[in-house]
Amino acid sequence: TMEGASAVAVDDQGDVFVVGGRTTIKYRGADGSTLWEVSAGAIAGSYPFKLVIDTAGNVIVAGGAVGASTSPVFRILKYKGSDGATLWSALDNVGRDVFSLAVDDLGNVVVAGTATSPGAAGDLVVGKYAAATGMAQWHSFYSGSQDIWDFYTKSGIAIDAAGDVVVIGDTDVSFDNN
Repeated sequence: TMEGASAVAVDDQGDVFVVGGRTTIKYRGADGSTLWEVSAGAIAGSYPFKLVIDTAGNVIVAGGAVGASTSPVFRILKYKGSDGATLWSALDNVGRDVFSLAVDDLGNVVVAGTATSPGAAGDLVVGKYAAATGMAQWHSFYSGSQDIWDFYTKSGIAIDAAGDVVVIGDTDVSFDNN
């Protein structure tokens, strides 16, 4: 059951993927019938997810959740596009509230959101996660004079052919670094 759609994407076959709350659903593009439906599981405090399809047709969803220590975390899941089987699931305690999600040509996942790490809480954090495992490859933090909540509704992320990441957003914050 969908808890309110928050993201949608269409694959190369014209099938439609929708995510809302903890649920991801794949619909047949030709007739709208449900091909599969999966739940992200009973992780407390799940927030609406973002969704992207990689070049292999797999589906990556990301958002926020409450981790084992009851502090907010990034939650990233990768599902097999053909049947919805979970390929991997990752929790990362550096951030919450994923604003933007992208995947590079190799299938690596990049997210941007609000940092929760000590000394960076409320700042912008961008993280890259391995295509095969979901393990964090790197994080970059961008601090400013106040929290960056304006990024939540007005942001985007892109990855160029060289793998460089570009994040855009609308904020009144003046960043102290790049």
